[in-house]
Amino acid sequence: NEGYRAGFRYEGIAFRAFAYPSAGVMKAPIYRCFVYGSAHFVSRDPNCEGQIQEGLLGYVAEPEMVHRDNLVLR
Repeated sequence: NEGYRAGFRYEGIAFRAFAYPSAGVMKAPIYRCFVYGSAHFVSRDPNCEGQIQEGLLGYVAEPEMVHRDNLVLR
């Protein structure tokens, strides 16, 4: 069971992912992971912190790049 049937509720968009990496933009791959007998989680570790990797979800901006467009230099 996942989602609503497991007691979770929609709280909005947690993050946006890119389907492909782009030249010149620092992006990190993210993976769907599974803890056997438990739940899914998302990780940047291709080994899913020692759990089961179910596949590549996409790419996210590196943390230092997230708010770069809002940066003001003085």
